Amino acid sequence: MMTMPRTKTITICGHDLTLTAGRRYRASCPAYPSQDDCYPVTVVDLETGDVIGCFQDLTLPEATDFINAFNNGRISLTGRVW
Repeated sequence: MMTMPRTKTITICGHDLTLTAGRRYRASCPAYPSQDDCYPVTVVDLETGDVIGCFQDLTLPEATDFINAFNNGRISLTGRVW
């Protein structure tokens, strides 16, 4: 019998995220703005390198708040275990 991976939903900065529990993820964004001064934030599964999701059109304060909340701190290169 095959078991499905357990998922967990957490709301971060108004975004509901459902990811596989126990895996390590990291949120990041480019260090430069797009032409519209939008900062897309990408969430990556650090075990597989797969992009899990991308939040487009965030302002710099919104992107910074999301990344800090998602990664459990202002400076986190290791991301978080979901």
